[in-house]
Amino acid sequence: YLASGEIRLDWQNRSADIGMEHLLCLLEFTIEGSSACTLSVEGVPTGGTYDLAGGKLSAGEKGTVPSDGNTVLLLPGKAGNNRVVIRFQENTYGWLLPAVTLEAGKRYGYALSLGKEGGLILSGVSVRPWQEGEDYNGTIKPNK
Repeated sequence: YLASGEIRLDWQNRSADIGMEHLLCLLEFTIEGSSACTLSVEGVPTGGTYDLAGGKLSAGEKGTVPSDGNTVLLLPGKAGNNRVVIRFQENTYGWLLPAVTLEAGKRYGYALSLGKEGGLILSGVSVRPWQEGEDYNGTIKPNK
């Protein structure tokens, strides 16, 4: 989800530069370099409320957030020791998310490898800004 701060226009100023920012954060998991997994994260907010006037995102009740792929969108905030259930090559693995304060607009990459005993081992973490969007141009026509 994307949001922008308040922008005021009038008949003299019809040019709007609307800077949209991600409200959520994205977690991405790879195993042995492969993105061919599905996952779910337990004990995290499953929804929330966004106050358009105040620009504040409030987390709702906690539960499990599923994903059909190797990425999942989460609300920003403190996380850690949340169980991540990952399905990879017909096997299901449980893995605990390390303690982290998730920030809106960030992409968190977790590279995992298979251990000798069959468990998942964290082999790398990356945190970077979420992909920038495109620039669009248009005309704003005030109501007459």
